[in-house]
Amino acid sequence: IVEFNRDEIALPGAEDVYYGGDESKWIQLANTLKLKLHLNTGNAAGINAALSAGVILDGADDWQFPYSSVDNNPDSRHPLFSRNFDNGTTDYMSNSYMWKFVYEKDVVDPRSRYYFYRQVNTYTTDPNEATCAGNLSGAPAHYNLTQYPFCAPFNFSPGGEDFGFWGRDHGDPDGIPPDGNKRSTWGIYPVGGLFDDNSFTGITSREISTFGAGISPLLLSSHTNFMLAEAALTLGTNGNARIYLEAGMRESFNKVINFKIESQGGDRIVIEDDPDTMEDEERTVADLFFATSDDVEAYIADVLADYDSGSDDDKYGIIIDELYRATYGNGVEAYNAYRRSGQLENLQPTLEPNPGTFVLSFFYPEVLVNRNSNVSQKSGVDTPVFWDTNPNDVD
Repeated sequence: IVEFNRDEIALPGAEDVYYGGDESKWIQLANTLKLKLHLNTGNAAGINAALSAGVILDGADDWQFPYSSVDNNPDSRHPLFSRNFDNGTTDYMSNSYMWKFVYEKDVVDPRSRYYFYRQVNTYTTDPNEATCAGNLSGAPAHYNLTQYPFCAPFNFSPGGEDFGFWGRDHGDPDGIPPDGNKRSTWGIYPVGGLFDDNSFTGITSREISTFGAGISPLLLSSHTNFMLAEAALTLGTNGNARIYLEAGMRESFNKVINFKIESQGGDRIVIEDDPDTMEDEERTVADLFFATSDDVEAYIADVLADYDSGSDDDKYGIIIDELYRATYGNGVEAYNAYRRSGQLENLQPTLEPNPGTFVLSFFYPEVLVNRNSNVSQKSGVDTPVFWDTNPNDVD
């Protein structure tokens, strides 16, 4: 921050892909990183100071890396896009994460169509495509099917409608069946994949996508608001936790729902406007706005009602859960929040009943240890990071 404030220092313009040479935005980012540091270490005074100095609270100031649709010299598309849209789908979406967005609450999370793309409208019953298909009795004994799904997102008591979400359970070691054009894949946000418009078209070519012009969401206004909500609730910092919680949700919805939807699949598509009469209407993709303002308001009202009626521990869990939902595309923030708080309900356990020690911190890269004599490798993944003072909370 001191260096940014020096008059003789000038940032490049177009070469700065984050903020276009705007020093004030870089200073704001630095303050936000300080806020995150102070939250991890429980420093209320430091959080208040960072907040007073100015942090990222508006989507226009989000810290994100922008990818393009250029595929050579160099390939600058989102790496998750190129891995899943050039030669068929590679990744499996998490069953439990998709369940969280579609089935967990009384209202469907409006971001689901932007996060996940379904290639089919029903899940398989063929054990050659999924060994668990049609065999809920095969769920591991340590699975509680009243809390999270097994085999497919809709498979949990008391049951849910099969909408075609097709992923894998946590730690599924099975081989790869011929389901590349059936499993759910990355949506339009944040990798520049596909918006789920109920077309149920298999991914055989990137020509039906937005060509990978996505983003890496490094630190967003929604993240900041949720961190401030957590700090206000748990550390008594300035501001109202409930107000920050609502602001975080609204920032996330604004970010996701307005993300490049107009660029999918050319200028126009044809959808079934009225499934009862089967009358087709030609509409722009931008008009295909499944997440209406009513949907957003219903979701926010549902979360806030749970927040208002909950204990402080319930409130804490709700804040972390909403952060978890809003950090899609940035697993680091979700991982840090879980280690910091120990809060997240209904997480699906791994299929293996004894998977080993929870990873409190990862090993240092081998190249770092081999080339830097001042670095010694950690003794194991059960070594917490310096700010993690409650490592047993993740048990």
